[in-house]
Amino acid sequence: QFSKAKGVPKKAKLSSPKPTPVLKPPAPDRKIHGVDEKIQPPGGRSSREIHKRSEFTDQDKQEMTKLASLLEGRHTDLLPDLVPSKAIQLGNKVGEGAFGAVWRGVLYGQAIAVKTLKQFNVAEILAEVRVMQTLRHPNIVEYLGVTCSADRTIAIVSEFMEGGPLSCLLENERKVGRKLRLRRLLTMLKDVTRGLSWLHYRRIIHRDLKPSNILLDRYGRCKICDFGLAHCKETHREGGHYGVCGTLSYAAPEVLDEQEYGYKADVFSLGIVASEIIEGQYPIKLEKLGLRSKATGLRKDFAAAIINGVRPPRPKRVPHKLATLLERCWETLPRRRPSALEVFEILLEVESDLQAAATDP
Repeated sequence: QFSKAKGVPKKAKLSSPKPTPVLKPPAPDRKIHGVDEKIQPPGGRSSREIHKRSEFTDQDKQEMTKLASLLEGRHTDLLPDLVPSKAIQLGNKVGEGAFGAVWRGVLYGQAIAVKTLKQFNVAEILAEVRVMQTLRHPNIVEYLGVTCSADRTIAIVSEFMEGGPLSCLLENERKVGRKLRLRRLLTMLKDVTRGLSWLHYRRIIHRDLKPSNILLDRYGRCKICDFGLAHCKETHREGGHYGVCGTLSYAAPEVLDEQEYGYKADVFSLGIVASEIIEGQYPIKLEKLGLRSKATGLRKDFAAAIINGVRPPRPKRVPHKLATLLERCWETLPRRRPSALEVFEILLEVESDLQAAATDP
């Protein structure tokens, strides 16, 4: 799909990023979760700007014309985000879902991910790009730009996460009969919650938070990805959305019941993900609900069970404060759930308690 670059000027090899230090609770002076709002680059473009050059070649301009055609003459502000396809060396397919596939590639010596949609839809691509453009955070997968493939479709280019999806890590641990240690799973939960609270601060609902949409970098740091279903709200007011959206196993009861929902629907999903990280497997057993994985009407029966209050068991191998926090995330009424920011702050308290207990004589 993408041609190998010839004569592309080489750029200096980028140094590997250092692991993110443990962040303190956000201060009130606009510093949200360790990121200063005042220094955010416009448009959310990569701080490395690996896809930008002082001038475009004739072939680049031809690709920009093709991209403008694909965009139907609109949204021309995306043209500066163009990553020339000739500069991308496309590798193996690393993931595939219901909506598209992700390929590993190399751009100027740096590993990247290229996401294509199975059924090309300009509106869907643009919706995801619009969200990713506005986000610059250590726990959000970094958007690098857009590119045009040989079959005249638009693809999204982002940083490549060498650790793969969290779902694969949990599966590998389960195969060898292990569970993540408490300190490591607590760090993962902080990463995910910090990224989610940043999304909500930017008035964005993810609407499909699950382990396969959480990726790990080479240091084990978690980052949220896949914003194909994300939606940007006009205000921070809770509610305002209707209709079933996301993945059934992680959806909030108000979503499954087609009631009004908002940011707290993400918090419910976060609680299910957290329980899965702790237990090493999806925490709600179909067998205990009298359901079979291949039974007719499974989706409808499972949704009804969640709406009627079926929840994961309270985790026993974590501190009382953390187990209680998860139960609050699973509350049926959205107003009784904590915000993502409150979850993050309580996780910091749990971590502080563990450190204090370790230093006690």
